Amino acid sequence: METVLLDRFRAIGAETPKNILGEGVAAVWDEAQEQLTCWRDQLGVRPFYFVHQPGRRFVFSSDLRTLTAHPQVPLELDLDYCRAVFEHAHRFQHPHRTLCAGVRKLEGGHLLQVSRRGLHMRRYWDPAEIRPRRYADAGEYLEELRTLLEGSIRCRVASPTHTAAAHLSGGLDSSSVAAIAHKAQVEKGKTLVAYSWAPPHDHLGAIERDERPLARAVADDHGLPLEFTTLDPQDFLAHETRDLPVQPSTTLQVELATSRAARQRGASIMLSGWGGDEFAVFNGRGYFGALTTRGRWKALLREMRLRGELHGDSVLVQLRSRALLPLVPDPLLGLLPRAGSRRGFAWPECLRPEFVHALERAERFEPASLRERPGVRRTQLELLRYGHLQYRTESWASHGADIGMTYAFPLLDRRIVEFALSVPDHLYFTNGWKRWMYRAAMQGVLPDRVRWNPHKFDNAMLAQLRANRARASDAFREQLMAHRDNPYIDVEKVGTAPPPGPDDPPRVPDAAATWLAFTKVLPA
Repeated sequence: METVLLDRFRAIGAETPKNILGEGVAAVWDEAQEQLTCWRDQLGVRPFYFVHQPGRRFVFSSDLRTLTAHPQVPLELDLDYCRAVFEHAHRFQHPHRTLCAGVRKLEGGHLLQVSRRGLHMRRYWDPAEIRPRRYADAGEYLEELRTLLEGSIRCRVASPTHTAAAHLSGGLDSSSVAAIAHKAQVEKGKTLVAYSWAPPHDHLGAIERDERPLARAVADDHGLPLEFTTLDPQDFLAHETRDLPVQPSTTLQVELATSRAARQRGASIMLSGWGGDEFAVFNGRGYFGALTTRGRWKALLREMRLRGELHGDSVLVQLRSRALLPLVPDPLLGLLPRAGSRRGFAWPECLRPEFVHALERAERFEPASLRERPGVRRTQLELLRYGHLQYRTESWASHGADIGMTYAFPLLDRRIVEFALSVPDHLYFTNGWKRWMYRAAMQGVLPDRVRWNPHKFDNAMLAQLRANRARASDAFREQLMAHRDNPYIDVEKVGTAPPPGPDDPPRVPDAAATWLAFTKVLPA
């Protein structure tokens, strides 16, 4: 692969990444030009971190721990980023900054070139430039989607030397990926095991809105081995005590145990349905706003009525929230009365005063807005720019490197994403059904009770998480107390602050600050 890549680069230079399918990062040194060219795959599935000190050095790695171990890379906290994390309650995930000062991420679909002349960065893949597809019949879209999905999955399990496993929640995306991957493995004489984040029934009996019967229905339909996940208090401790600035962590609370079970059975690739919700399996947000701006009132009212029959919302409620509110400009939206709006902000009580003073002097910046706007494609593009997709893939890549596992995301295949961004809006929302295109395309792949399930809940998984957190609370407190000398928080105050009164500004829970006790990154 490396030889092919170098040959291609010698032939067409910096245009090379445009023509590469699959996930990866690369760095190519041009001796004649004394120039390093680096790029990250289109969707940013594989991480690329770097530090540029102009005129002195350029350091890069696909792992933050490796990068920050370099003796010339300062291991300091980015106070601007840290302030945003608190002010936006952990929802802040910057597309190109990190919690380590001076350490940047190369965004997906970008390349950079660095030489003695400096650093130049540009986008080589722009999803906003994808042209629309317009076919005569909806069946053509469904057929193309099925073909693309099968090709994406098969190429990710094609290696004869690696064994694949897959997530299976009972939702559309993970269920279809697991079912198709299992079929591909069986054809090669292999077996794919699927893993649910929910607990086995002998740990938690049937509960309301239980997703496990849906996962079991998919597994039984395909003869697919299915394992549920049993958490141990050590899993909670391992997650909560990660060094967050150099070990990004999101949605790993259960995955630590799931991936360990998969590795014990020899799996080296874990297939995930992550990215489906934003693209091929998108729920159609923005469609009602688009119908409103186009004056298509008859279609709008019909779809709202049908959606109401499935989900219980009245047409009037939907008109306000799904059709009219997306049309309101951002400056005016802030003037509208909204339930639960923030009246202010207060730092966690456990933060040390000198650290709070440093945060208050830091630059304030806002995350990208994720409010619904007219147009499905427009909403999808904003989701892509938000940064949460890459943050999860970066988190899982960091964890995978620890245990020798690669995570693969077939629904983030560039071809599927380009397809999803090019199809008409109505394919995402038809006859009251959100995700209509994917549901219809999975006929013959998923059982109807899964394809046409109008709701998705993770109640069993959440119940196990809460119980495991309670079991680990004393051990976590003990570990927290062992870090009394950290410069960020007073661990003695964690959980001791009185609750805010009805007129007090909302306060970030102390629990949101405890990660600072376990980091080895120093104050800036």
